[in-house]
Amino acid sequence: MFGSTVRIAICFLATVLCVPAHALHHLMQIETVIGSVNGDTTAQAIQLRMRSSSQNFLSGSKLKCYDAAGANPVVLFDFNSSVSNGSTGDRVLLTTAAFDALTTPECASDFTLTNRIPDAYFAAGRVTFEEDDGSVLWALAWGGSSYTGSTTGHDDNDADGDFGAAFGEPLADSVKYPQAAAPFRLTLAATALSTTNVADYVLSNNGAVFNNDGVGYDVDGGQKSITVTAPDSGDHIDTGNSFNIRWNFTGNISKKVRIELFDGPDKVQTIEKKAKYNKKFTWDVPGDLPDGTSYRIRVMDKDSNVSDKSDAFTIETH
Repeated sequence: MFGSTVRIAICFLATVLCVPAHALHHLMQIETVIGSVNGDTTAQAIQLRMRSSSQNFLSGSKLKCYDAAGANPVVLFDFNSSVSNGSTGDRVLLTTAAFDALTTPECASDFTLTNRIPDAYFAAGRVTFEEDDGSVLWALAWGGSSYTGSTTGHDDNDADGDFGAAFGEPLADSVKYPQAAAPFRLTLAATALSTTNVADYVLSNNGAVFNNDGVGYDVDGGQKSITVTAPDSGDHIDTGNSFNIRWNFTGNISKKVRIELFDGPDKVQTIEKKAKYNKKFTWDVPGDLPDGTSYRIRVMDKDSNVSDKSDAFTIETH
């Protein structure tokens, strides 16, 4: 009787210790990768999503990135703890400290990335969610044919164990999306297997990210502001000439700004209703403006109405 009890206890203990790998963290997707916000490549975020329940035991896994040839790996984060939620579709959010201040509300991620994806990997590269032994559980490669490294991994999350071909865009496209984040976003359902990176991901703009507790964070560049830098105090502008109005901004303002001329507190005219947000507008100064020393320029964001007025300047008849 005693021997039987011992054998049962040993079998039970073995069963507990030999938890199937699929009840740890194997069934996981890389849902979102953000390489920069407003051109700041130190502001990065990576979000994982669980394909099944009980995938929140993350110890023994790593996030890594590789260059265009699939070489020179960088460990972005080495997991040594779990997250609290472990239901299908729950998320694990990792960010850099620079990213957190560029969201509304300010982001509180599950983990802070130890290292970021290097700028040299933006044109083409790969991010992987791996076991400590190097087994790739999910992978996202980008850069199209410029990425020449491995695209293979374990078949737990991809039927043929090949996550390629690589997604065709660079990681941080400052030409297409100069204002905000341009995240790679997975289009699959939480329970879905990978097919190929090029088919499974899209490049989106201003997408929200969500941490493991379901709190939403809008990647909007943080607090918005506009500062008019030209004209400046004491400037003299001649009628009939051209003048470059200039401004700076923080946060993610809209792609159009409204530019207006004031004389003291009174609006004189709208210079441009929908000027591009790119910090400069060439103003052809009308020849019929009266001389004055209290003119000011206002630049206003079309979406948020955030604005700033210049210091007072002088307009003189040319």
